Amino acid sequence: MNSLHFQKYLAVGDSRVRFKKMCLKSKNILFENEQIQIGCKIQPLYDIYSSTNHLLISLFVGNKTAKSIDSFQLEFKGTPNLALFVEEKNRSIRERTQYKEKMVVGCNNYEEEILLLMNFQSALATLKNIPLPLTLFSFCIFDLGETIPASILSQKDLQQWLEHRYEYIEEQDLPVSSPFFKKNLLAEVEKYFSTLTKICEGVYIGHFTTKTLINEYSLTLTVSGERSVKVCLASNEYELFDHVFGNLRFLLE
Repeated sequence: MNSLHFQKYLAVGDSRVRFKKMCLKSKNILFENEQIQIGCKIQPLYDIYSSTNHLLISLFVGNKTAKSIDSFQLEFKGTPNLALFVEEKNRSIRERTQYKEKMVVGCNNYEEEILLLMNFQSALATLKNIPLPLTLFSFCIFDLGETIPASILSQKDLQQWLEHRYEYIEEQDLPVSSPFFKKNLLAEVEKYFSTLTKICEGVYIGHFTTKTLINEYSLTLTVSGERSVKVCLASNEYELFDHVFGNLRFLLE
């Protein structure tokens, strides 16, 4: 998340913080002025035939004016690990109405950076290289995984259970930017990882999958204060550990 290619479009400052906030929500406004509003809604889409997670991206373009927009252009370009399936439509918007377009996005390599840019051109506005709010976690399906034994009542119990269940375990303390999480950190974590199971105060565990059901990871979050979060990853595969930690560090810092 910190390559030169990524930094080119999301430098430090307001644009970077705004992008992070959008990544924590499923529905966002990408651009708005007195004449138009452009937004998107991102939802997970699981293909049962290929056991692959995709994204369904719904784009909304609102015409606020009293005149119709007879035509406009939408173009998308993504990193090489993304596959884009764009709906073919005649692009026009009547006065004071909204245009909707759907796109399916797949990822063939979760160890590389994910970046999807949008260009928009009409008589009312020209926008170039607008990043859509995607990270690795956009493609992850969080669930409760296997049932956590009722005997696990503490962080120590949980650690022993993970060591018995998984081959690879790694912990990192990730700093949290206080300007980013202006509200209570615990509340923000609970909201973002809404499907995690609470083990004890401040300790949560959940499972997520990426490309296939075999590629399963356990994510444990421990909120140790208002300035840091301890993250524990456990899996029988190690390939995504660095990328998962990198994405979390980007979102939190």
